[in-house]
Amino acid sequence: MSSISTCQACRQSPVEREVLLETEKDFGAYQLCFGCAMRLERFSLRPVEWFNLAAIHSPQRYHLHDDFYDEDGKAYQPGEYVDDTPASSIPLVSDILGNQERLVDMVMSRWFYSHYYTPELASAVDQLDHGGLLECIKRRVAASRNPVIVSSAYRIAEVNLKNAAADWIRAQESKHHPHCFLAWACACGTCLPFEEGFERVTSILVRQPRNPDRLLTALSSFHGDRVLDWIEGNIGQPITETWGQAAALAGFSWQRAEKWLAGGRPLSLVALDALNACWNYNTGRLKEAKPKLINPASRDEIISTLRDYAAKDAWPRPERAVQKVIDHLDVIVNNLGK
Repeated sequence: MSSISTCQACRQSPVEREVLLETEKDFGAYQLCFGCAMRLERFSLRPVEWFNLAAIHSPQRYHLHDDFYDEDGKAYQPGEYVDDTPASSIPLVSDILGNQERLVDMVMSRWFYSHYYTPELASAVDQLDHGGLLECIKRRVAASRNPVIVSSAYRIAEVNLKNAAADWIRAQESKHHPHCFLAWACACGTCLPFEEGFERVTSILVRQPRNPDRLLTALSSFHGDRVLDWIEGNIGQPITETWGQAAALAGFSWQRAEKWLAGGRPLSLVALDALNACWNYNTGRLKEAKPKLINPASRDEIISTLRDYAAKDAWPRPERAVQKVIDHLDVIVNNLGK
């Protein structure tokens, strides 16, 4: 039995059972009293019990998964009656202002961290003492084998601690689980000086298979021509829209778009995707940043350049992409005039 003495779910009764699926043996067992263990296995946890467990084990563990609970811990398909009275509900941000441990619990319990990291929660965490907050997430990372929990700690460093977490983020480069790389890379973008963070992240990216989805996330906290130059020098198959999304997040100008369109594939396709990422915010990072085209030319010049390109590269993909850009041009450049 673990040295943990109090049930991780109710945080009141003594630990009487350990619950662990064989497929999750690397992440550590739930330490529970008999009642909470039964409710866990029957997918009938009270909301606050789900919240307490998700804060330690992440909501992506099987027994806590969103197949069975919503983001507030309400059971979708309980195997027994669930006490969901107000007393058993998860806390509201307003209820735990200034409470470091519970605010960090709330961050750790969110399923899609970017989506649920609301301005209210981000502000509440930001008001905490940054030195104490850093020590709190260090303790949680040291105690956890769960990459989701570790990634959430990196997200706190990225959003709230910034350069206050610089030394810790540097030290984590050789320690973190491979599944935490993307969250660590994003933290590098805000916690470290640009050149240092960019070099650390890209030196790892160039050693990995070209995965555009990883590229988008890993580079999403870095901005400027240095990022666009790197994309030019490292572009590779497959040419999916995520290359363009990374370019848009970096800060995409019409001058860069003209250059890439004139040079042809593959960068011309990336340019079109980058322009469309300036209105179609279909990822969490794009929704947060809401990028727009920088230094646009006149409407007539942009449309003429795009149509000239579409005539030369007369295939369905570029033709569709060009038409979408033209259809959304006002949004892409914030109500461009004639």
